[in-house]
Amino acid sequence: MSELRPEKEVMREFWLEEAKAYSERYPEDTDPLFLTLPGPAAYDVRLLIDQGLLALTESGAIAEDQQFRVVCIERNGMAVAELIQQFPGMKIIEGTVENLLAWQSQFNWPAKKDRRLFRARVVNLDLNTGLIAQSAGGLVVFPVIEVIRKLLEIHAGPQPLQWTLCLTLNGTIPWPVQVAESAQAFMRENLGRDDEFRVRATNALTKDFVERLVAANTIDFKDLDRVEQQRFLMVFVPKKIAQVVQNLGWRLVTKHNFRYGTPPNAPMAAWILEFIPAGSLISTPDAGYRKALREIFSNFTQIASDGSLGKA
Repeated sequence: MSELRPEKEVMREFWLEEAKAYSERYPEDTDPLFLTLPGPAAYDVRLLIDQGLLALTESGAIAEDQQFRVVCIERNGMAVAELIQQFPGMKIIEGTVENLLAWQSQFNWPAKKDRRLFRARVVNLDLNTGLIAQSAGGLVVFPVIEVIRKLLEIHAGPQPLQWTLCLTLNGTIPWPVQVAESAQAFMRENLGRDDEFRVRATNALTKDFVERLVAANTIDFKDLDRVEQQRFLMVFVPKKIAQVVQNLGWRLVTKHNFRYGTPPNAPMAAWILEFIPAGSLISTPDAGYRKALREIFSNFTQIASDGSLGKA
């Protein structure tokens, strides 16, 4: 099965390491440890059980004191029924994370009693879709980025909670011209005024690609080869998230930045992003933003088809 191929197994090991670290650091946590979109096979849930991070009773049910430790979001009703049968007592929410968090509105939120479920130390958004864009009021918005914004606000209160986002997206870019122009302008801003960012981006994306990004002509991202599209997203997505956190009181650390998937498998891009309540760590929002941009290129990694790691 494609979900058991070596690249995906490597990704799950990185997710597991994040869960282990938080479990050891905060053993008395009352907030969930892990929120995931498991699918009916629930590979990551099984891995948590195998590693002793989620306890079962003798009958195979989730232990009563562990029932909020892992939260599953599943959109498919049949998959929900299968998960209930496999893991009695598991907290399972039917729906999509986009709809549950009402990404389109800053006024609509999950009920107060349910917000705790989204306040996990590790949030694993393992998505098969690409970075989809929509136009709202003449502006280009990315639903997954708005979901992350809401997750940040939930983790901010009532007491800010350090947490990690494991994000996976399809690495193809199907953007129309309006979105491509907006994305290119967003990249051009820092490439033009931040020499260190430009040098690092040039090393990651190639000199020719960076010159095309800063040029006046709009790039048709659909025409790029699959590796170029993956590498662009590896830079663009954490840069976009860094922009979101800039004024929300968080310090963003890009711990890992991956691409994987060789034909016939789909090209994928994935990140492990840590959000630390900023406090006095950063003197100004702009300083925090620039530091976050530099860290985008740390651990810029390709996972090969045999599971080995190399430079992206």
